[in-house]
Amino acid sequence: MTLRQVHYRLVSRDDVIHPNTISAYNTLGGWLRDDRLAGLVPWEWMEDRLRVAKRWAMWKGPAEFLHSVV
Repeated sequence: MTLRQVHYRLVSRDDVIHPNTISAYNTLGGWLRDDRLAGLVPWEWMEDRLRVAKRWAMWKGPAEFLHSVV
């Protein structure tokens, strides 16, 4: 789910008090960020469809780097 989907699911529930405000949205985002970093919410449960994942080139050591750039 995206943060927006989680936010609107909470807004639409009758048994949860979660206002449809920017402040509540930002607070929820902070909670989810902290819970993901703490390992309470698995990273696979949330997605950000607007950001493109970046992959950085990595090498095991200087020799492998030199071999790849030659």
